[in-house]
Amino acid sequence: MYIIHRLPEKLCFVSFEYNSILSNICGNYLADFIHPFSFILLTCAFIKYNCNSAILIAFGWLFFDILLEIGQKYSDIINPFIPECFEMIPFLNNLTGYFEHGTFDPFDLIAIISGAIIGFFTVLFTNNTNKET
Repeated sequence: MYIIHRLPEKLCFVSFEYNSILSNICGNYLADFIHPFSFILLTCAFIKYNCNSAILIAFGWLFFDILLEIGQKYSDIINPFIPECFEMIPFLNNLTGYFEHGTFDPFDLIAIISGAIIGFFTVLFTNNTNKET
């Protein structure tokens, strides 16, 4: 998702030039929608869940994604608390840069909330554990 949607300077693990067609069509909000949606589905795919646990999973990913978005607004407060050992861990080594160079957008929050809601209802309506075969 990020490879075809995000601009190259916003990625920490891709270094090539491309023209992001999806960015032009969908704006900058598709990745913010897809992240909580897909991780709710992935989490529920690997564990046995019911309605209550699906709610907790959805709220967990919603909370995580909202914290990351708000962290972009308050990077000067958050960055001093990021441990230096994160610099040696792949995918965490760019966390300071993510907050520092990221841009807070309230529409990102709407996309995140929408992705979490739709992800929750997707797992709720596709749960086959209580259905007879």
